[in-house]
Amino acid sequence: MRSARRLARTAWAMLAAAGLTLTAVPEVAGAATGTQGIYALPGVRALPMAAASPGQPPNAALCEEYFGVTCYGPAQLERAYGATSLFSVGIDGTGETIVVVEPLGSPSIESDLTSFDQAFGLPNPPSFEVITPEGAPPPFTPSPADEGWAEETSLDVEWAHAMAPGADILLVETPVAETEGLAGFPQILGAENYVIDHNLGDVISQSFESTEETFPSPSTLRALSLTYVNAYLHGVTVVSASGDNGVAGYANPESTAFYPFRVVQWPASDPLVTAVGGTAISLDSSGNRVAPDVAWNDTYNATVLQHFADSVPPQPFASGGGVSAVFGRPRYQNAEASLTGDHRGVPDISMSAGCTGAVEIYSGTAGGWFLICGTSEAAPLFAGVVALAEQVAGHRLGLVNPALYRLAAEHAPGIVPIYQGNNTVSFPLTESASTLTQDPSMLTGNAGTLTGDASTLAMATATTTATLGPDTALGAGQGAAGGAGGGLVQVTGTLTGNAGTLTANTGTLTLPGYSANGGYSLVTGLGTVDAAQFVPELASVAGCPGPGHGWLPASQWSPPWGWSPPWARGPACRPGGPPGHGQAGPPGHRRPPGHGAGHSEGGPPGRG
Repeated sequence: MRSARRLARTAWAMLAAAGLTLTAVPEVAGAATGTQGIYALPGVRALPMAAASPGQPPNAALCEEYFGVTCYGPAQLERAYGATSLFSVGIDGTGETIVVVEPLGSPSIESDLTSFDQAFGLPNPPSFEVITPEGAPPPFTPSPADEGWAEETSLDVEWAHAMAPGADILLVETPVAETEGLAGFPQILGAENYVIDHNLGDVISQSFESTEETFPSPSTLRALSLTYVNAYLHGVTVVSASGDNGVAGYANPESTAFYPFRVVQWPASDPLVTAVGGTAISLDSSGNRVAPDVAWNDTYNATVLQHFADSVPPQPFASGGGVSAVFGRPRYQNAEASLTGDHRGVPDISMSAGCTGAVEIYSGTAGGWFLICGTSEAAPLFAGVVALAEQVAGHRLGLVNPALYRLAAEHAPGIVPIYQGNNTVSFPLTESASTLTQDPSMLTGNAGTLTGDASTLAMATATTTATLGPDTALGAGQGAAGGAGGGLVQVTGTLTGNAGTLTANTGTLTLPGYSANGGYSLVTGLGTVDAAQFVPELASVAGCPGPGHGWLPASQWSPPWGWSPPWARGPACRPGGPPGHGQAGPPGHRRPPGHGAGHSEGGPPGRG
């Protein structure tokens, strides 16, 4: 739409003045577009619990007996994150709308949510609607892709609802699966723009991602990012899973090869999105912690890999994090420049994602109860926390990242430090990318090192090879690890210094990750949250500044002349609902029976 493009171009100037410029390194030439293949499901694959009936979800004893891991239900996580005390005083997300965006979706999601709620004693959300503004998904088929996205849909809807049971849920289904690169994103972002432009939701939860390098170019990502500019200008919070492969990332849409250097995922890497990483939490049956949270990393966990991935160690299963190769460091991360350099660091915050404490979901389409884990769990959990804070604030919070970093700098008790764990990952060399066609400037930093007895490694040109002996250093222009044969395919440029180490005779590539340190880290961000304290803290400093809201924009948030986005210009910053969004809902809606009457004309009473 032409008017939207004009608005977006104006927004770039505003963002630049606000210190949120999205600078980039030079173009990535010839990267895969990701238009074919199976799918890159962002969450670790679900584990079926066929022994449980719809009314009887698996308990911890059953999970441990069958799969050697414990499992958690809503009451445990609600208590672990301090949400239970908020619920007791009426803070449950009432009046807010969480938007869950899902490629393909699930044909059984209405009944799935009912089964989940009944099993765990949760109330139905006041409103649950499904819309398909980019067209309906194709008919469901019993394929891994369709079943995987059905499981993902159940995870995101059910656990966003569990963390904010009083919030409305709007599920937005799109007709094209997201794999790697551009595939699926035009439809996803078109649907999100529809939601934003029609004022249908307050916080958007995204549990999908693609490695930055699989997009055609950085300019492609900058163009796609205009959707998040639109969200920013409308005061809509956008959260996204940081990824489940630690510092690795898929290099092909079939999800069979990893890049042999550290990468991050988009849209989590977008500065206008809140990137949510993963922790592993240890709880008793009541939801009390029995050990401190640590960074999630199941890369070397044989039990988890056997049951969740039908694999053996090592496989990259860890909290996604690192430094963007596309986006410049936003001003709210200036204090973290020693870790991020001049680029955007990921993630911003973390919540539960560990497979050793998987959560339970119900998906009738996929076959019943499942255990599931990954940052696809963490993202809807944090979206629910934001909805609670918006209820307390009485207005939308918009981009919450500046507030998160301010709260951390002030040592707000609602942000809980993580001190242990890392996102170092390893994988067999046969699963590394066979070729690297990126612009050489994408491979920056110091030269990597091959250690141990490294066998014969092909490199140089297509017509000549060379043999590297033990401990041979790779200098500028000598290449990056790759190839099904364990060879080094030459690229022009410098191998990233932290790209990894080829260990002696193991046939695996290790990508050194980042360690949690009690402050900001590139594995768990600022830490995790205690919602009982974090929700009022966030409500007091994020979004719609004005009398009684405890915070006026600081210089890191708005330019010297005091510009602020339209949604932050006074106490009445939440616009009313769009005309015609009453009982019938806009075109493309289907209202599941028994889940409330939906939005009323003009938005929630007293909130417009």
